[in-house]
Amino acid sequence: MRITDRYQSTMDRVGTTGPRPVDKAAAAESGARAKSKSAGDALEVSVSDRAQELASGAARLEELRTAIQNGSFRVDSQRIAQKLVGLLGEE
Repeated sequence: MRITDRYQSTMDRVGTTGPRPVDKAAAAESGARAKSKSAGDALEVSVSDRAQELASGAARLEELRTAIQNGSFRVDSQRIAQKLVGLLGEE
């Protein structure tokens, strides 16, 4: 199994030449275009069911992390035993 550093491989592809100069006139023009588009047009954004699931999973992980840190997390040994027996029965 090969483990790589994603950040480093991305930087290798892009290059680390330092900051690039900005054409202020072009940046101002594109900013003006973006403002004029957004002023008259409404944008509708929706979040997919999968994104909502992932967000709730992140919230659950944070709850677990907090419970473990403050010592209020309790292990349900009965539930673990049932899962293990179920796994052994599948083999």
